[in-house]
Amino acid sequence: MATITQSSSQDIQFRAAQLPVQVTGMQAMASKMWAPFIAMGFMIVMAAFIFGLVNSSISSDYYQFSKETREAAAADSNLATQKAFIESTKAWLPSFKFLGMGMILGGVTFLLATILGALRTGGGRVQEALGGTGYDNKAAHYRANISRAHDDGDDGTDRFAHHRDCRGHHILRILEPHHSN
Repeated sequence: MATITQSSSQDIQFRAAQLPVQVTGMQAMASKMWAPFIAMGFMIVMAAFIFGLVNSSISSDYYQFSKETREAAAADSNLATQKAFIESTKAWLPSFKFLGMGMILGGVTFLLATILGALRTGGGRVQEALGGTGYDNKAAHYRANISRAHDDGDDGTDRFAHHRDCRGHHILRILEPHHSN
């Protein structure tokens, strides 16, 4: 059982290693990665916004000329360079914005996993404060009881059967007594 320390504010405090329930590896990684993902996502979205502003300025300069002038522009002219920039930006800018939004949403997902980890360890704190033994000990106790119950037939027959369901949980069934005449 974990050692409980109390601060002057009457809060019960545990060190992380003392908790009966630990965060999973994914939750530990998510607690470190949610802020960088959201920050990178916002940076990418802001860069895409700035590129969009630059593209609109260049588009404005390009489309101020008549259609005949734009089509008659030489390959190495300023108008041809502006058109190339406008067309190439159309190809990659939406994907760049999508990447930024995906990183923001990934960061939010990591933040939700961090919250789940906090709820998991908070539940462990409550369980420990109420005198519980933790999930790992309960699972071992459950497995030991299944093994004992499975083999306790007096006449050599099994009165209990156990198996796992589709989620991997143990199912214990009481078998009907077998009577022989």
